[in-house]
Amino acid sequence: KNAILYGEIDESDDGGLIFSADPDTLSKPLPNHYHAKTWRHVEVIDPAIRSIAGRLVCAKDPESGKWWVVRAQYIKGMKHDMHLVEQLAVMRSKEGFNFIQHVADDSAGFRGAAADYRIDPIIYKAPPSKRAKKGGKQFLINQARYYLDNEIIYIPSEFALLWDELFSYEWKENSEDGIKNSHRFHLLDCLMYFFDTLPPEDKQLEEVRTYHQELLDYNYYGVVPKDVMMRREQELNNQLKEKKKTYILVPNSPVYRDWE
Repeated sequence: KNAILYGEIDESDDGGLIFSADPDTLSKPLPNHYHAKTWRHVEVIDPAIRSIAGRLVCAKDPESGKWWVVRAQYIKGMKHDMHLVEQLAVMRSKEGFNFIQHVADDSAGFRGAAADYRIDPIIYKAPPSKRAKKGGKQFLINQARYYLDNEIIYIPSEFALLWDELFSYEWKENSEDGIKNSHRFHLLDCLMYFFDTLPPEDKQLEEVRTYHQELLDYNYYGVVPKDVMMRREQELNNQLKEKKKTYILVPNSPVYRDWE
């Protein structure tokens, strides 16, 4: 009740990233009509400093418009950034996926090495919300809960490591990012980065939502759908044209709270 009405963080004895969607529904198997060459794929990398990296590959079903996890794996034994870049290049050549986007944590070393790799140079996009100086991690977490609850993506049960991270994510007071043992959640971080870099058309939910539903979403998740934010931003700017001012609405900002 408090989470819905006041936006308080859910807590449980077992930890976990709290979401209301049924895990049995989210873990349905990949459809039989999946095709590596025709479905659009996104690769997400979370390069770490302890010789281990997380890799997530998601694919979009052209029929339903939903996304599916098709790879969730750890890569170990890297000695330097270029070593990881080379391992990923070998994986991609064997898989034959139709990649439309590559995403990676904002690690200058890895992203620079990937762009400079002469055999298969890749430009990795950084998750924009991760760069926020304050509240960036909290935004990513709430955003992930929001999209999981709305079944934007399905995670087949075979990806047990990712499901384990979803259920074992736990808050830790007075830590740098608020997460207990944050160094071991690379696959879940990849999933958060995937949500943060979704194309605009995938962020607009098909269901027409009432203002009441939007308000509940904002209080519970702290995330306002981009189409709602843009619409309200335009409405406000139209009202302020005479003053020749332009506002960019950011959740929790004074202007946004006044507008709400």
